[in-house]
Amino acid sequence: MDVVEAVLCFTPTPLTSLPTVETRAVPTPTRVASRHPLTPIMVPITDAGVQLAIDQIRFATDQQDLSDNLFTAMRACFAAGAIFSVAGRLARGRFGFSDEQVRPEIENLSFSLSLPSCFRIARSRRATYRGLPPPDGRAVQQPLWAALDCRPPSGVLVSPVIVEGKVTLLLYAHCEGDGRSDSLAASRMEQVREALSSSLLRLGV
Repeated sequence: MDVVEAVLCFTPTPLTSLPTVETRAVPTPTRVASRHPLTPIMVPITDAGVQLAIDQIRFATDQQDLSDNLFTAMRACFAAGAIFSVAGRLARGRFGFSDEQVRPEIENLSFSLSLPSCFRIARSRRATYRGLPPPDGRAVQQPLWAALDCRPPSGVLVSPVIVEGKVTLLLYAHCEGDGRSDSLAASRMEQVREALSSSLLRLGV
């Protein structure tokens, strides 16, 4: 699963605050960024471009292109999100954002998928979990929300990315306001998940 590991080793832009999705500019490359070829590129996107960003995940030409478009689509669709790689029963944080801020603390998170949580449910069902965070999942979910610097949301989305029959990644997101995930957000998460699975398979994972 080296490709999966590489794709999700995001190194956020050196900015501590991300410009808004509609107006942000492409940052000038730095030495820090140049050491990490998979750093997501900040490109402008509007609501009308969300579907295009999802399509670009599906048809990414290489790892860099895939990581850029995954980052763009997640930020365009959700107020907060995180990406976790899965190895056996262990999930490891790869990238997170909320309120236009990169949240590098996500990279320090790891937890067992044998523990109760919305992540365990999504992985065991092999389908997107949508709804209230399960009360018995606090041991996993509270550190996540602390790392995202947000209050516990009233609704979350967790989607498994399946490649060749294995859950290799877990995508987490919640929406603005009270965090309640509507049908549009759930549909977009499903599209992102399917596009990412297809692209990872095509790129040879």
